[in-house]
Amino acid sequence: MNTQKYGIGVDLGGTKIATALIDSEGRVLARTSCLTEAQEGVEKVLERMYKTVEDVLLEAGIELNEIAGIGIGSPGPLDSKTGIVHSAPNLGWKNVPLGDLFRQRFQVPIYVGNDANLAGLGEKWLGAGKNVGSLLYLTVSTGIGGGIIIDGKIHTGSHDIAGEVGHIIVKRDGPLCGCGSRGCLEAIASGTAIAREAKAGIARGESPLLAKLAGDGEPNAKLVGEAARNGDPFSTKLLEDAFTYLGLGIVSLLNVLDPEMVVIGGGVSNLDDLLFDPVRRVVKENLGTSPLGDVPIVKAELGADVGVLGAAMLVVAQN
Repeated sequence: MNTQKYGIGVDLGGTKIATALIDSEGRVLARTSCLTEAQEGVEKVLERMYKTVEDVLLEAGIELNEIAGIGIGSPGPLDSKTGIVHSAPNLGWKNVPLGDLFRQRFQVPIYVGNDANLAGLGEKWLGAGKNVGSLLYLTVSTGIGGGIIIDGKIHTGSHDIAGEVGHIIVKRDGPLCGCGSRGCLEAIASGTAIAREAKAGIARGESPLLAKLAGDGEPNAKLVGEAARNGDPFSTKLLEDAFTYLGLGIVSLLNVLDPEMVVIGGGVSNLDDLLFDPVRRVVKENLGTSPLGDVPIVKAELGADVGVLGAAMLVVAQN
């Protein structure tokens, strides 16, 4: 048996920890998940993470010494070289030496990466990008993140923050972003931004249908999409505007990176044509005379597994 064929991926999220053990072909041999319960503190979260690793080893019937390593996807900012998570606000973490703590526990190689970067890696090796060498991955969800994959490997940049596509400024004096700037892509086209504009529209009485769909709850991108599909002019324009800016952001990224493919994932990508049609149109309008205008812009294929599979591939791809 080749002891270097197996990798374990751990996807650390604000709500859930997901862990999987895969072979070199990306086949999942065992998986498990549990709630993060971040409010209980770093030590408790770490113990849950350790247990998920032990559980997948037991389920797969594989010994620790047969594992090439453990890959961990974490919110950042973080340092992938030292494995230190500098700040993870959703977890309440600050300067946690995640890599070293896992090495001490398991005595195997540990690889730590930004969760959006690892999602991009997963899509390159196991998802929509299997047949390309370079791709740009965007996750459009609560926020907007990204991963840049060049020659099959993550491009992290000199400060380990390459791929922060959500903070490209696309609208001068636009909405305030959580990063402190105005007009960032994340402040205009993320699920949070769409929900904010939907709530404001309801308050102004601009969309009785959306107000009815939301009821006593808060509107979200999914409800805006439902209203748009039912002919609601306000919701249709809201999504068209948001994804026009998303398309403009992708135009800039295409000009800089020249990838073979753009892959879009995250919960908001489930709006399907309501997102992809305006994005593709804007890209074609602005890059139509360039080969970049024909770069495929496709939906991610791995769904909720993208983070954990990307984390596991961080191990397999290096062995």
